[in-house]
Amino acid sequence: MIIKIEYNKSNGTLNLTKDDEVGAVINDNTVVDDSGTLSFEIALDVSQYQQVEDLAQFEPIEEEDGGIN
Repeated sequence: MIIKIEYNKSNGTLNLTKDDEVGAVINDNTVVDDSGTLSFEIALDVSQYQQVEDLAQFEPIEEEDGGIN
């Protein structure tokens, strides 16, 4: 997953570039752009990864000694 943020100094805009399968947006109402700071929040939709994690918790994990945990 790659997320790239580009800041245009001329007009003060932020541009988010990402992988197609990643749900990500810049929360425009969180952008702070003043003489000393540029900050913003990015919202990520990670539900597809959460589903994988939920399934993985039910699979047995083999330990290094060959035992099942």
